[in-house]
Amino acid sequence: MAACHPVTEDDQAGNANNQLEPAVTIPAAIAAQSVSPDDTPTPQPTFTPPPLPTAKPTSPIVYALTQVGGEASGLQFAVPSSWQNWSGRLDVPRATNPLGLIVLLVTDSERTGESLLAGKSLVQGAFVTGHIAHLDLPPDVPMAGLSAVLADLPDNLQVLADVTPVTAVPPGASSGAYVDVLGDPLGFFGSKGGNMRTRIYLFFPADAATAVNSQAFFLFSAPADQWHNYETTFEEIASTFALHNIEDGFAITGGEANVQQEISSQQLVHGRLQRNRTDVWTFRTESGRYATINLKPDGDNIDLVLKVISPSGSTVTQIDNGFTSDAEVATDLFLAETGLYVIEISEFFNAPGRYSLSLVLTDNPLFSSGGRIYFGQGIQSDLPANQQQVWRFNGSAGQIISIVMTPISENLDGILEFYDPEGRQLLSLDEGFSGDPEVVNGFELPVTGEYAIVIRSFAGNSGAYALSL
Repeated sequence: MAACHPVTEDDQAGNANNQLEPAVTIPAAIAAQSVSPDDTPTPQPTFTPPPLPTAKPTSPIVYALTQVGGEASGLQFAVPSSWQNWSGRLDVPRATNPLGLIVLLVTDSERTGESLLAGKSLVQGAFVTGHIAHLDLPPDVPMAGLSAVLADLPDNLQVLADVTPVTAVPPGASSGAYVDVLGDPLGFFGSKGGNMRTRIYLFFPADAATAVNSQAFFLFSAPADQWHNYETTFEEIASTFALHNIEDGFAITGGEANVQQEISSQQLVHGRLQRNRTDVWTFRTESGRYATINLKPDGDNIDLVLKVISPSGSTVTQIDNGFTSDAEVATDLFLAETGLYVIEISEFFNAPGRYSLSLVLTDNPLFSSGGRIYFGQGIQSDLPANQQQVWRFNGSAGQIISIVMTPISENLDGILEFYDPEGRQLLSLDEGFSGDPEVVNGFELPVTGEYAIVIRSFAGNSGAYALSL
């Protein structure tokens, strides 16, 4: 789909030769002597003034616009050429917010961009963001949808006017609405954003049949006392909005991350990493639930890295416990926040490859007492206080194995015990201090059968750890 681009006005050149002759004043006495009663007065030539030149527009945006975004990012708009594109410098945690993922970020100056990324309060300057979201909103009813969004935003936001419909929707959209608020809906400035005024646009994609629960947001922000300096420019930028196919997957952070789709509990999906790219999947849940995530290569010889980011942008976990071709598993991750979570998938050496990803959300832990572990698998789990977890696997006599248990919580002094199929203890390791790993390296299994790895804490305290086989 091609987006509409503003057309730059042609420069109008003035005609330097088309000028009025200077007026000459003739004294009345001389004029009377030069005309006799019998003379017929000679008609004086009539001069028509040349047309006035068209006034040069005072807004620089009419003369120089630069497109930002496109099909790869799913959204686009045009800004003055002096503005700065910071989309490529916004990491995935900072791109995560209640209004979906930020795929575009443009500021009026470099100083404004640096202040945003540093979380400093903004006393002057302006910025624009573009978001793609998958919220549970009434389909194609933007005024009701935007009202529902406002209800979920921070309570300290002040709505300045009623939600207003957009009469001229952009290419790729079916309907839209906007509203002005006072405050910082994106949380860029923490407690320092009370001076900001923001205009929030919501658009539904034109092809609602294939873009179920998909929306586009555009936000304009500036200090409230300077809003009048930027409002005309904001309106010019808004006239260049365009939506592409936001269900196909899109790129953020300057094309370094490919956003796939939102997944739900009990869902298995497949993806293909591109070289030097990160894949981003999202899921939405209430606080107080548990997530178990399984990531494994699909036949390709790749070393996957799994990272989970909370709605506030903090890292819930990052896992790279295995080696090439190993699976990465996060069990019973406690989700303390309500909102949009991000699953970020990358390859340790930035290599391309295929993978499968599954998500299970539960109200209670699935693996509070342990579970099964497989060769080539890395698991991250939370050990409950004063309890132990047992991880079982099948092995063959003569097989050489290695086991690594690495505490993630600094205060966890883990103990690793290893039992044969008859329940006899083969090893017990507590060689380090709190935070130190316990390692079984090159152990030969004596018999064929089901073995057990027992993890517990020396002091009985709880904590997160990683286990790889």
